[in-house]
Amino acid sequence: MIWLITIILSLIMMLGFFLMLWSAVGFIQNKKFFSSAPKAIVEAVEPKEEKFKGQHIVGWILMVLSFVLLIGPVVYGIYDGVTREFGY
Repeated sequence: MIWLITIILSLIMMLGFFLMLWSAVGFIQNKKFFSSAPKAIVEAVEPKEEKFKGQHIVGWILMVLSFVLLIGPVVYGIYDGVTREFGY
């Protein structure tokens, strides 16, 4: 049963990473998200207009949801480990 919880929490975290990438690249489209990329790629990124009204708002809502999906499994995993008295 414990392995099932681990698999489910891992899938939730993967969903959070996917949602973060999708919201940053697909909806928010800000050059700040490319700051760690090589300079040639940052220069190649062109600003784009909103495809629909409220696109950036939807992107930021999805970004916040992705942070919840990333932090939630960690908090639950810690809680579950403490209640089951897991150690190193």
